[in-house]
Amino acid sequence: MDNDLCLREVRFLSSEPWVNPGEGLWFVFPNAGAGEFVSGAVRHRLSAKAALVANLGRGATSIRPATPEFRFQCFQVGLETLFLLLPCREIPRLRAAADGFKTGKTYVAAREPVAQCLALLERVPADYNLEHRALLLRVAAVLLEYEFQAVEGKQLPTASPDERVRQILHSISTTELMNASVDDLAHKFGYSRRHLNRLFHAQFGFSVGALRMEVRLLKATRRLRDPHAKVTNVAAEVGFNHLSLFNSCFRRRFGVSPSQWRKTMSNPAPEPTFDPAMLPIVPSQQASPEAEWVGA
Repeated sequence: MDNDLCLREVRFLSSEPWVNPGEGLWFVFPNAGAGEFVSGAVRHRLSAKAALVANLGRGATSIRPATPEFRFQCFQVGLETLFLLLPCREIPRLRAAADGFKTGKTYVAAREPVAQCLALLERVPADYNLEHRALLLRVAAVLLEYEFQAVEGKQLPTASPDERVRQILHSISTTELMNASVDDLAHKFGYSRRHLNRLFHAQFGFSVGALRMEVRLLKATRRLRDPHAKVTNVAAEVGFNHLSLFNSCFRRRFGVSPSQWRKTMSNPAPEPTFDPAMLPIVPSQQASPEAEWVGA
């Protein structure tokens, strides 16, 4: 099963740390006891009714119990999932928010976003179905929108972005951004190619071409999850006329070829061994006393 948008409950029965099982944005909601999030030299205290969001690399961080009983719910959302759901005007804000999560960020229980997220989590069904994933995506959206507003607020006093670029970004779709050439976009903006790239660098920190390439390659990762989609067809779908160029760009971005990436993503997980620290979420209305502490 893909780790994306799958709610889990972690229950500590020993002092052994829990190491995150995959990359992406991780959303953690403690519901009993206290613990500690550790990422290098950075540490965040975790307590019930609060929240943590972290942009993690595989095995780079861990969560440790600080009390005899510590439990939390968590789920992951890949950045590639979010990029393809956002209009292009939101992509720079998602990048800024993701950078801010690299060492983790906590939200106290009194803040409105946490209360809203906890209410949504109570509605997540036990079955891993469309409703399960949709509700978790709404939880992620609540906290990300909170961060988007904070990023926007910080930029306004210090930056003076070109308002025409901002307006056109609001009118262009991600599909159009992915398919149009830089020259076409420059013409639509009413600027030369060089001036358009200068504006993008000043406002967002990267060129138009870099943004287009990122969107195209992230769409490719989603298509490659389909075992029946040929790599040549995926390359064409995301705007590459030559397979060799697609392979080269993909390897430069992700460190492996499209075929190797697909094998990594599509290999079935090994037969799970009993691990009391990682259990599927069981809604409280269905949980039995025996289910609370499996292996205790």
